[in-house]
Amino acid sequence: MKLKTAFLQMLYPEGIKCNLCGKELFEETRFSLCPDCIPTFVGKPCLRCGRSISNDAEFCLECQNGEHFFDRAYAPVVFDGTAVKLIYKLKYGNEKYLAKYLARMMFDCFEKQSYIPDLITFVPMHEKRQKNRGYNQAEELAKELGEIMGLDVVNSLQRSVFTDNLARMNAQERRNVIQNAITLNKSAPIKGKQILLVDDVFTTGATSNACTEVLKRGGAKRVEVLTFATAKEIPLLI
Repeated sequence: MKLKTAFLQMLYPEGIKCNLCGKELFEETRFSLCPDCIPTFVGKPCLRCGRSISNDAEFCLECQNGEHFFDRAYAPVVFDGTAVKLIYKLKYGNEKYLAKYLARMMFDCFEKQSYIPDLITFVPMHEKRQKNRGYNQAEELAKELGEIMGLDVVNSLQRSVFTDNLARMNAQERRNVIQNAITLNKSAPIKGKQILLVDDVFTTGATSNACTEVLKRGGAKRVEVLTFATAKEIPLLI
């Protein structure tokens, strides 16, 4: 066990302290979060992209007016408040252990779907960025889901072009940058397969679209996207 992991487990032992605020838990919880730190769950989702929508429509405005390569996307929580803090800790706080708890929420969301994937894959990270961070948070989430679901996790994609931080870009800039940055690992067994693509956050959909396009060009039959969090209605970045 790595020293960092052991230290974190001492600070936040499962079922004793909240993984986000550190407050003592008086009973064991599935996500090791106190009531104040439970994220906002998606209420009524768009039936294509999974964003939380507040009107009676089945699809958000973005999906009514645009096209997606992925067949469907969904997520358990809205990307605001607590969810932002949890993602930040996972991605930038070197707190990889959080993937286990976020994956549990993701699985609870996935169980409600009728989709039966053949395998799980994940949004890739450029090797330079992954070397700096130490791990790919999407891969960690995928591994946890693979264990829960009993499915193989396949490294089917690679980010062949180093890109600037997409979080600072609007939707069009993201599409332009990511379009040619994702390539297929040709040895990946995806032909004719139904694939579950995993990432941490769905915002504009540019990354999910780019990954799905590559997977389908490589022979994937169907691709659905599962993330921990999703933007509320149309992202503010658009």
